Amino acid sequence: MAVGWITSLIKALIGILHTSVRSGKIKRKTFLHCEYYDWLYHDTSSSILSTNRYHQVSSYRTALQRLKPRPRRQQMELATKLWSHCVKTGIMQGCIDAPNAGGISVWGRLDTPVGQNLDSNNCMFPIFPSLIKRTATSKECIVCAEDKFEVNYGTWEEWTRLHSEFPGPWMWEILEFPIGEHQRCSHSLDVCRECVATHIATCVNDANLTRIACPQCDRIFDYEEIEKLSRRELFERYDKLLLRNVLSKLPNFRWCLNPTCDSGQVYDNIDSTLACIQCRACNFRMCFRHEQPWHVGLNCTEFTSALAGDPKYLETQKIIKNSTKACPQCTVRIEKGSGCFHMTCSKCKHEFCWECLASWKDVRYDKAKHAEGCYFRTSTQSPTRISGTDLATALRRS
Repeated sequence: MAVGWITSLIKALIGILHTSVRSGKIKRKTFLHCEYYDWLYHDTSSSILSTNRYHQVSSYRTALQRLKPRPRRQQMELATKLWSHCVKTGIMQGCIDAPNAGGISVWGRLDTPVGQNLDSNNCMFPIFPSLIKRTATSKECIVCAEDKFEVNYGTWEEWTRLHSEFPGPWMWEILEFPIGEHQRCSHSLDVCRECVATHIATCVNDANLTRIACPQCDRIFDYEEIEKLSRRELFERYDKLLLRNVLSKLPNFRWCLNPTCDSGQVYDNIDSTLACIQCRACNFRMCFRHEQPWHVGLNCTEFTSALAGDPKYLETQKIIKNSTKACPQCTVRIEKGSGCFHMTCSKCKHEFCWECLASWKDVRYDKAKHAEGCYFRTSTQSPTRISGTDLATALRRS
């Protein structure tokens, strides 16, 4: 009796709040939390909620409040439309109908706005994965060994046709395992999406951008597969690093030499005698030919002549040659500090061995991949185990 009275009171208060908002007595922003209740209460046919169900609905409301950033009104409206659609098509339970569902909310994404003028942020919407109906039997991931209950989506063709009004990454990001349309391997896909995404992240962090392979068969993933299988933030980083990798190999590409700028551009139609270029990001002026800050007052021919007879310049060049090395990928000069011999270029993020310049992805697990004559090719020491400004100093310390 007491439970029914409390529930009735809560519903009455919500009704009063509705009336107050319509009359303008309560600001819309204050009412936002009640809208969450609106969405969660909408699917119950019962006029009285049990105590357990009340707490269950409250957990969903709390999950929405904890989601960062807090969902906006348009995002909640979009979530409500999709939720209603999924309940009608039978692939999602109502909040009250899911007895064991937990109140954990994640962000989903659409490709394009659905019936609204939404910006890219408003194409994001909160979704409760626990409300999605799943298969009765679980499948074990061969990497993490977790039993996972897959979304009961039937075939991919049926799934995409069912949600043709709401296309977007949410359709595969809520799945537990990859699908053949996104991971085009011939074997069964027994590594879960989370483990595949972690595997891709490890490869990207190791600067292995061009040989990211399937963790089961070692087939190299293509660009589209990596986009579909990796986490959104990781793919954006991968895309940026891949672009930098490609650009660094273009003969007309130059990185900005401003220490505070990490931009770079392709420059065409350069005057061979007056090769002054300017960074489009920070307006820093450089010499395309000499690859250093612009020599004010001198054209390139005059500057070259001045350098040839300048003992200070020659001494500086000698110091640079003896204390720095060019990155094997982007050719930016790098000076070694007192750290280990595993180097990472600050410009293009390429990783390599300081002694022989071999790519780190090749030598990390196979020291025979170091260049002939490299100390680390035959030594029991790893490039990450010793440190110093040079090899001789490092060996004295060890």
